[in-house]
Amino acid sequence: MAIGDRYEASLLYSLKGEKCANVLRFQQTQNTSTVSDELDLGNAIKADLWPAIKAASSDDLVLQIIRVRRYAPTAGGSIMVTVDEAGSVSEDSLPSNNCVVITMYSESPTKNGRGRIHLPGIPDTHNQDGLLPASVTGLYEAISTVMEAPFIGPDLGAWLYGIGDSEGATFHPATNHQLRSWLHTLRGRRAAAP
Repeated sequence: MAIGDRYEASLLYSLKGEKCANVLRFQQTQNTSTVSDELDLGNAIKADLWPAIKAASSDDLVLQIIRVRRYAPTAGGSIMVTVDEAGSVSEDSLPSNNCVVITMYSESPTKNGRGRIHLPGIPDTHNQDGLLPASVTGLYEAISTVMEAPFIGPDLGAWLYGIGDSEGATFHPATNHQLRSWLHTLRGRRAAAP
């Protein structure tokens, strides 16, 4: 709607029949001209971020939908962008509770100035005794690089990824990152019995 508005994008995945999601926050820096801002942001994520995630993910991971909604300064309705594409690496993945973690940093030195992205769908060959092999870190660094650049939609809207709360009180654009070399296990997520 306007420069400075904040949006939440949920990337909804299926991994071996289990549901997974990444929730990302963006701030608009340039208006679109003809389509809704939510649709333009969803298409920008599909065109810019998804190819980087796809290149590092097992074909067991399927990005089904990108759901985008404005949450600040006022809440808006959500738009769904259908993707239905699998990761590019043709091999089995680790369970959904295993993930690669990228810590994103802003210029704010407070705890509110950093956030984490947990990436599911790790191919078996990307696990070397619980660590990421050096040969594949470039794939995950590429995801971080995309996250730090402005997202430009096909209708020329522009957004910055950042760290913020869901109420919209704070928002800090991401300026740096750290790829964790060890694989994480999300304790709150249990693999379901087949």
